[in-house]
Amino acid sequence: MFASVSSGPQSDPLLVTKLYIPPARSDRVPRRALIARLNAALRGDAALILLSAPVGSGKTSLLSEWIAQNKLPTAWISLDERDNEPARFGQYLAAALGTLEIGLDPDAGQWAFVSLDSLITQLINHLAETASDCVLVLEDYHVIIDPAIHEAMRLLIEHRPPQLHLAITTRADPPWPLAQLRTRGQLIELRGHDLRFTLDEAQSFLNHIMGLDLSGEAIAALETKTDGWIAGLQLAGLALQTPLPAPGSADHAAFIQAFAGSHRRVVDYLAEQVLSRQPIPVQRFLLETSILERLSGPLCEAITGQGQAQARLEALERANLFLLPQDDQRRWYRYHPLFADFLRARLRELQPERWQELHHRAAEWCERHGLLAQAVDHALAVEDAEQATRLVEQIAEAIWRRGEMMRLLGWLEALPESLLRARPRLCIFHAWTLNIVGRYDVVQQRLQEAELGLADCAEPERATLRGMLAATCAIVAAMDGQTDQVKALVQQALEDLPETNLVWRSVVTRNLGNAYLLDGQTEAACAAFTEAFHLSEQADNTYMALVSLYELAEAQIVQGRLQPAAQTCESAIRLAEAHGAQELTVTGALHIALGEVLYEWNALDESIQHIQTGLEVGRRGQSLGVQVCGSTRLGRVARARGETQLAAEAFQQAMQLAPVQRRTSFVAHHDAQAQLWRYQPNALQLVQASGRWPQSPTYMAEAVHLTLARAWLDRDRLADVIQLLNIIRPAAEAAGRLGRVIEMCVLEALTHQANDDLASALAALEQALTLAAPAGYTRIFVDEGEPMAALLAQVTGPLRSYARQLLAAFEQGDKRAGARGHEGDGSAPRLSHSPAAPLIEPLSDREQEILRFIAVGLSSQDMAQRLVLALSTVQWHIKNIYSKLDVHSRTQAVARARELGLLN
Repeated sequence: MFASVSSGPQSDPLLVTKLYIPPARSDRVPRRALIARLNAALRGDAALILLSAPVGSGKTSLLSEWIAQNKLPTAWISLDERDNEPARFGQYLAAALGTLEIGLDPDAGQWAFVSLDSLITQLINHLAETASDCVLVLEDYHVIIDPAIHEAMRLLIEHRPPQLHLAITTRADPPWPLAQLRTRGQLIELRGHDLRFTLDEAQSFLNHIMGLDLSGEAIAALETKTDGWIAGLQLAGLALQTPLPAPGSADHAAFIQAFAGSHRRVVDYLAEQVLSRQPIPVQRFLLETSILERLSGPLCEAITGQGQAQARLEALERANLFLLPQDDQRRWYRYHPLFADFLRARLRELQPERWQELHHRAAEWCERHGLLAQAVDHALAVEDAEQATRLVEQIAEAIWRRGEMMRLLGWLEALPESLLRARPRLCIFHAWTLNIVGRYDVVQQRLQEAELGLADCAEPERATLRGMLAATCAIVAAMDGQTDQVKALVQQALEDLPETNLVWRSVVTRNLGNAYLLDGQTEAACAAFTEAFHLSEQADNTYMALVSLYELAEAQIVQGRLQPAAQTCESAIRLAEAHGAQELTVTGALHIALGEVLYEWNALDESIQHIQTGLEVGRRGQSLGVQVCGSTRLGRVARARGETQLAAEAFQQAMQLAPVQRRTSFVAHHDAQAQLWRYQPNALQLVQASGRWPQSPTYMAEAVHLTLARAWLDRDRLADVIQLLNIIRPAAEAAGRLGRVIEMCVLEALTHQANDDLASALAALEQALTLAAPAGYTRIFVDEGEPMAALLAQVTGPLRSYARQLLAAFEQGDKRAGARGHEGDGSAPRLSHSPAAPLIEPLSDREQEILRFIAVGLSSQDMAQRLVLALSTVQWHIKNIYSKLDVHSRTQAVARARELGLLN
């Protein structure tokens, strides 16, 4: 193809390999979304396709994949520094385009003495006469610095015929009128943030292409550390391909956690490909400003002593030197995490004294300008304990109100013990954060030290701190179910805290809600949680607002009010998104609570998505309670979906995190722990070892009671089960804990059935169905397996329709398990139905409306927006439609509805 390529008599020979199109790899990660954006250039009027991103971003791989797919005639030039001369550049241009059969002589020697402008003009004329589209790719255009070449290419862009599609890969933006092209819609551009791998793409790359066997958590950690930078992921993967550490081992996890820009492969790559290629002043600026998490012109000038820092930052951004803008005004920037780690390691190695000096300057500047969090980080970096302690004390409450508990905990753990113990405020916040991660022995120590330190405080600060201390102690008391002590501490806190301190009074009101909940007074608890939410809103305390909504949702679930609980969770998740609080552990807890409701409605796919999302957030935030609840509920959903391996792993993880004596500040953790024991073969021993062997019908003991009843039922201790249920059920009914009452009725029905008392079994089942129908309970019946299905098949009268819906859910679960090649959980007998049978229960007006939307292909989210309903409400209606039509998918629903004339 390139046999005729030559150079002029006074020119160096042309390298034919520079004109080769890199082949698309067969083992690549498909970039479908990016390919679609490139294809838009072929359909539109784009004059330029610009791929401008740092080294190692996958620019060349993406273009080669795109070219292989669209199969258009393509000319490709891989540029290098020697092409920085117009005549040589023109020769390569002619040689490449001569292969496209557009009438241009492919012998580059013919163009050795023709000016580049003349060549471009002839090229444009030849292309204008061709009928077919073609692509010209200039790879690594950043090596070109000659103004004449830039001007010639600008001429080509401005006057190119529509048949020519010009694509450029570069590490720095070329000096062309990009803004003008962008305004005209003639520019298709992909930047570093566009090219980075998503989490799914990172998983495909590391596990399928590089042959690793990394967990989702490990991949997420590497994706975060590399910011999706493809070369960074590849370097990490190469390091992990060594024989040790073994996948899944502690060393393996530690390596992933520690992977940074100081790793030798990253150092070698960035040193050779990036830093060494910069002028000395730029290298110095990069190294010295690398200590900053966020960079601005004035801050950089303050620490480096160099002027014109803003201009320097803008130039670095244009050069794609791993500098990312953080706002639209380009006032703040950050370095790519791996690049920053690399630069910091190099700075500490080469100039340790300068490292110290730079951090001191940064801490002083940040404190003067009110950036206290950044000032703390710099003070801690150089072990300035006095300054760090003073700053942390000033900012601790603001960080706590934002819910950044792990950041606050990290600061407090870095302070000297002597300075920490002497400050009651810091002791209180330390106790709070330690409680979240489950270090309860130190919690009590810090609370005692805070109390001792109050003697040295003057009023009114002493009263405020005393109120904060009482509020925090109340949380610890609630973990042990000490209701009277919680109420006493709440009263003390309300007396000490000023009326205007809405931040901590919202905490106290939330504690009062927990006290009511522990007493079984769910209505009073819900009212208190609602009031705590409103107080938190007034105080602009997003963290406590979300905590209050989470506990309100959990209380609503206990009440059996599933629809309000789902709406509470959805509202709270939207609130978290609006405030950028998606990573707070309480937001993870909200996703898990919503997943619990969706699970009960048998929306298993949606349920597992929310639970996995919440569990990942809980893991990143190191919240013990969120992880235990999430793992337990993940195991239940996986079990229902027939994913036995995932269920076993989730239950095992929960058991490791939740020893029988361990508690957390999440009241729901008590329930999750008891639910977890239900799936263990030694459930009875776990209940006994917990020290919570039920003695009285209290709320805190109720979940353990139910686990005990199931353990006895499995051992045919039927009389003991009935006796226990008769003791605990009246208290649950009186307190309005209908969710628990339904479960008790279900257990009673199964116990009577096991005792061959069918009449009593059906009577108990009908009570359960009557209570469960308004809220749409499903899994509470389906999880009981074939014995429950046999009972439901015998239900008659008004409850028969609901029983049939539940039986359809059994069949759906059986099909799901069968599709996975498992026997499922043994809970779903095969049932038959006739698709032509008429509806026993007609669709409501709202269900008919949603059915019509299903028929025209609207998504659940679109329906929710059109009908001004919560997404969970739409999903609930769809579930009802499926049950009434006796189908399991949208396609089946539409077909069934047409058979019945519902869409005519």
